[in-house]
Amino acid sequence: MKTSIKLLLVFVGIVGLLMLASDVVLWAYFKKGINGDGQKLRFGRWEDKVVALRPFKAIVLKTDYDAPLRVYASDKYSLNYPGFDSSKVRYSQEGDTLYVSTGEGEVVKVNCPPVQFIRVVNGNSHLMLFHFSQPSLLLEASDDCEVVLTQLNIKQLYFKGGKFNKISAFDVGNIDSMNIQLGWYGSVDLNDMTVGSLTIKADSLKQLSLNGAAAAGLKRLQYP
Repeated sequence: MKTSIKLLLVFVGIVGLLMLASDVVLWAYFKKGINGDGQKLRFGRWEDKVVALRPFKAIVLKTDYDAPLRVYASDKYSLNYPGFDSSKVRYSQEGDTLYVSTGEGEVVKVNCPPVQFIRVVNGNSHLMLFHFSQPSLLLEASDDCEVVLTQLNIKQLYFKGGKFNKISAFDVGNIDSMNIQLGWYGSVDLNDMTVGSLTIKADSLKQLSLNGAAAAGLKRLQYP
């Protein structure tokens, strides 16, 4: 037998042994309920989950930018998220505060009547608010965060953010007075939502954009 054929047979044998070894390892992981990258396997039915909550006045959250926390105005307090029937979202309630933590790729919705205060405690986060109508709201965010406001009717809105923050407002709605405080290189993007008075305090504003109703309805702008 030629040397080249012998080498080829040896190579094929080694590949076969490696494939067999990997199959054994994967099967061992599977029996332990772990997939190939070390994460736990998840079994069960994929469904939308709804968790009833006690009343609260404030929300403190940890979230991932690619998995924004969505907060919707509602007459009931609840938390909604899709997942397997064995999955659980991380949340707790202490006093009048709701604490929520979302992981990469998780889609979590909080439904509640008007709240007084929402704080994003970690950087690189994304918060979205929908349909709230109330006298006032205070928002705080860490560095590298984006807050999106959609269809809000609020008399006084206060936003305090860190560096590289962006606050955006979209769709029909109205904010009588909007007071924004940003760190370095913040952005303000207001589209269609009417804003009566806008006050911005920023170390170095990266972008200020007023379009549609936001530009037409603005009566007072203070910057810096």
